[in-house]
Amino acid sequence: MNATCRVALLAAMTGLAVFVIVAFVQSGLTDWIDTAGSLMLNAQRAPAWVVETARDVTALGSNGVLGLFVVVLAANASIARRKYEATLLIGVFAGGLVLVGIVKAVVDRPRPGLLEPAVRVFTSSFPSSHATLSAAMATLIVLLLRANESRSANTRFYIGTAMLVCAVIGLSRVALGVHWPTDVLAGWALGPWWAAVCWLLASRVTQTFRSM
Repeated sequence: MNATCRVALLAAMTGLAVFVIVAFVQSGLTDWIDTAGSLMLNAQRAPAWVVETARDVTALGSNGVLGLFVVVLAANASIARRKYEATLLIGVFAGGLVLVGIVKAVVDRPRPGLLEPAVRVFTSSFPSSHATLSAAMATLIVLLLRANESRSANTRFYIGTAMLVCAVIGLSRVALGVHWPTDVLAGWALGPWWAAVCWLLASRVTQTFRSM
């Protein structure tokens, strides 16, 4: 197993463990943490420009914006004849949408009602789709950069940027009053788990075909 696959396996194991723990304790044991965290991070008590900034940031993790970003990256990979990467990008994103929808339907957690939300929402709360999908794509980008480190002299910069964007997107969901902190934490765990599982499966399939 190469170094990138070991990183993917670690991400998969860690993400799954954290997600299972959060999914278990969110039944009521974390209510006080969620309440305190939501009140502390909520942006509605801040100046209006803070709320607008949070809206701008949270849009980066929306299905439309993130989906467009994925399509552009996949198109660039296809043009460069890296169809393996293009397929992974589309597969992780599309599969992530389905996965989040299933988990939301099963858990069916109500949205926070402590304060009036600053943006409109249409689905249940757990997990945060924005946090899940942005974390999944950030993890996949990290794995792709590690596997192709020779292609960029700024690999660490790109990895750090991806992680930072993922973090602020998740925090913006709590700030806007549309998610509990544990919804975001679950998304940060589920997203990397999903990306890592897809990476490992794709690597396994590729190795199998090469050996035939």
